This record gives sequence, C-alpha cells and structure tokens, in this order.
Amino acid sequence: MTTDENSTVPNNFSCFSSTTSMMEDLDVAFDRHSLAHVINRIHRAQQGTMESLDYKYRTLLIKKNMGCLRLCQLDRGELLREVGAIEALLDTLTEVNKCIESNSEHFQIEAIELAIASWGALRELACGSIGNRTAIRKFKDENDVDGIMWIAKYLMSYHKIPWSDMNDSEIRLVTAVIGVARNVTHKTPENCIQCHDCGISSLLIWRLLNAGEKNNISLPDQSKPWREADFRASVTLINISEEHEPCLHLCSMNPILISRLLHSWGSNKRLKTVFKRMVESARTNLPCEQYISTWDGMNC
Repeated sequence: MTTDENSTVPNNFSCFSSTTSMMEDLDVAFDRHSLAHVINRIHRAQQGTMESLDYKYRTLLIKKNMGCLRLCQLDRGELLREVGAIEALLDTLTEVNKCIESNSEHFQIEAIELAIASWGALRELACGSIGNRTAIRKFKDENDVDGIMWIAKYLMSYHKIPWSDMNDSEIRLVTAVIGVARNVTHKTPENCIQCHDCGISSLLIWRLLNAGEKNNISLPDQSKPWREADFRASVTLINISEEHEPCLHLCSMNPILISRLLHSWGSNKRLKTVFKRMVESARTNLPCEQYISTWDGMNC
C-alpha cells in the first residue's frame, strides 16, 4: 500500500476522493462526536463499495484511530469503549472470520489484514484498562459468542498447524490474537477463568510445545517470526496461572513447559510467587526423576 508524499491517504483509495466524508474519516479523531462517527464507519460496511476496498478502508480507519497504545490508553481508551469501539471491532472480527475460514482467495488477504488490525486495536485497548478487558469478555455477538470465545475460535482455526506451515500474514494474525489473550488476562480473574474454560490455556500450551522446535525450553531465536507470539503465549499462561489454579496445575504437569515459562519470565519479581506455586505443584504431581532433571540448578 503506497501513499502520496505529504498525504496519509493510500493511492489505491483514490476511488473515494469524491466522497468527502470518507476522506475526513482518515484523520485521527479525538472528540466524542468524531470518534462515534469513526466507530460507526468501522462497524458497518460501506454501501456500494467493493468488499476488498471496504476491508482496506476499515483497516486504515482502525490503524489511524486505534493503532498504537498512545491512542487507546487513559481517557481516550475509556471514551473509545463508551462510543462502541470494542463492539465494533469484535463484530468486524465476526464478519471477516467467515471470509478467512472459507479459504477463498477472494478478499482473503484483505480480510486477514482487517482481522490483524482489529485484534491489534483490542490488544491496545485492553492494556491498562480493566474496564476494556471486562467489556471484551461481556461482548456477545448475534449467536451469543463472547469476546473471550472469539479469541479461542481464532486460535482454534490454526490449531495443530506448525508455524513453518503458515505464511507471514497468518503468523501475524495468530500473534495479534495471542496479544489480546495476554492483555485481557492481566490481573483480571474472571477473564482468566473464562479463557481457561474456553480452552485457551490448552491451545497455547500446544502452540508453545509443538508449533515450533519441539522440546525447546527457550524462546525461539530472533530470526523466527513467531518469537513474539511465543513470548505472548508464555505470559498469557503465567497470567492465567496467577489467577486460576487449574491452569497452574495444567502447566505444572509438563516439565518442558515449566522450563519454557521460567526462561521467558523467570527473573520477574511479581511472578516469582507464581513460579514457586507451579514448582510446588510439579513436586507434588510429577515423578521424582522428572522433577529433579527439570529443576536441578534452577532458582525460582
């Protein structure tokens, strides 16, 4: 996607140049009225517009208005929730998931990019705002599927698929989804319980242990495009374990997983208590030889 010099409007959006309101939407909105207008544009497809261009247009709107933490934190983050941003993003993800799951080449790239932008915005909105994290959990689509379940659904779409079998867009998508899981589980017990009950803990454990290099107790090296996803998955499991004992017990049953989590976050003081509880659970539940071979020389 290219832009003219001194312009924020992509060249391939020139077909919209006669539509003043659509061009104005590409400016960052800050007041309640302008934000509500932008959210309405994201929420509803543009009538009479080609679907692929509509996806690109909404992707740009999301990136311009919710594409970084600065735009989603503090008062602006709360205001975005009040004008319906979380519902708009999750409704958008519900919509584009049908296109992604169809495996049709038609609009597939545009749909994935819109999904990546939507999950990215939700990640930023969930960071530092328990109100936004709660709103993601309480969202319900027309089929009564909530925001946490949508995290699980997107992860399930790529379950049992190794990283090496995914293209760049798919890796970015799964990374974005796991980023939301990480932030919605931060010190929010209700979200942690629901994530675990929806199977997110198990999905992330499989991805950490089987999607990349098997039996590796360290993060992938920096050359691997899924390194960030693995880190986020580790932190998500730690977050859930901190608040929900069944997840802690599940993690403690796998020596390689515990080592992986320790190598990811072992020096973090806040999480030292979590690791101590996990090690105690492992000592209780694992065969002695597994515990010794895994923890000998490790300092929790």
